[in-house]
Amino acid sequence: MSDFYDDTSEDLSINELARKLKQIEKGLRQNLSNLHEQLSVIESKSELLGRLTIFKKDMEMQASDLEADVKQLREDIKSIKELLGMNLKRQNI
Repeated sequence: MSDFYDDTSEDLSINELARKLKQIEKGLRQNLSNLHEQLSVIESKSELLGRLTIFKKDMEMQASDLEADVKQLREDIKSIKELLGMNLKRQNI
């Protein structure tokens, strides 16, 4: 610490030191503001990801329900065709 006071070539006035400290403070405040902004973005992204996950699960459930409906309709069509085939055979007798 004594080197700071002994070095006259880099001797800074109190005003110069205050100015540099204010510049540093301003930079730190800007960094803090940027960090708050980035945290907000990250939080909104994680909230969006959570919503997308819920949406994906809902869509998967709907797709599964539709697949079951299609399967049931195919079985119904098969049964109707069998019934129609029996009726056609009876009419031909």
